[in-house]
Amino acid sequence: MSSSQVGFKPRVEVGIPAADLPNNVTQNFLCPDDGTLSELSVVVQAAVTTGGTITVQNSAGVAVGGLQVTVPNGAAVGTILKATATKGDTNRPCVRDGLAKLVPAGFATAGAVRCYVTVRTNDNPQQPF
Repeated sequence: MSSSQVGFKPRVEVGIPAADLPNNVTQNFLCPDDGTLSELSVVVQAAVTTGGTITVQNSAGVAVGGLQVTVPNGAAVGTILKATATKGDTNRPCVRDGLAKLVPAGFATAGAVRCYVTVRTNDNPQQPF
């Protein structure tokens, strides 16, 4: 992925499997390009018994404003949840191959999700976030 492609919004896909979600295990991922962490989408893959939150953190381990979803108790397979970063939040920047994190909290018992984090590349000023 290259930041020389205007309008490019790479998206990172990260699964939080049934062994990790109820135990609130942080999932690390690499930013695909220089830019800002801009959107989070979560799709429930296995029914979630006790819900919780999933938060995107930058490489410093600081939460990105607005990039948190709450998965409700009893969320069914196929449930989709979305969040958009707070415009102007100073914790949004990421660098190519820099570490970022998905941090689950409050989950218990059962469930699995697939998360999609969108990065706005630095060369696309037309994107609002």
